[in-house]
Amino acid sequence: MTAVLHDLEINRADYFGYSLGGWIGFGLARYAPDRLHSLILGGAHPYAADMQPFRDLMPRDPAAFLALIEKVFGPYMTPLVRADLMANDLDALLVLTQDRTSLVDVPPTMSLPCLLFSGETDPRLPRMQECLRGLGNGSLLPVQE
Repeated sequence: MTAVLHDLEINRADYFGYSLGGWIGFGLARYAPDRLHSLILGGAHPYAADMQPFRDLMPRDPAAFLALIEKVFGPYMTPLVRADLMANDLDALLVLTQDRTSLVDVPPTMSLPCLLFSGETDPRLPRMQECLRGLGNGSLLPVQE
């Protein structure tokens, strides 16, 4: 992320990330806080996470991957979306299922504005509420689903 900011000649940015992107936002707050104005992080918390259940679901075969995605997205699966999904690199997608290390020490050090958001039924919401208690300049927006 910092290399992209450098390439674009952006000294500081407002960062928006969801899920893995939210966890990366906590990483930016740890390793490059001077590059951030604010954070908007959805469906993410800074605590360690065992991603084995997701690895178990991630098929290695493109046809099996497509069947899983069609099951999840059903009527939203347009021919264009289907073609895009089939073009994915499954090994690259598997990276999304790597275990997440703890960044629990980051929120207490953050002074920049941070908005956390999550669906009201998202299983990550309780951990995000816990994280909010450690943020000096944070707020949480539960989203009705």
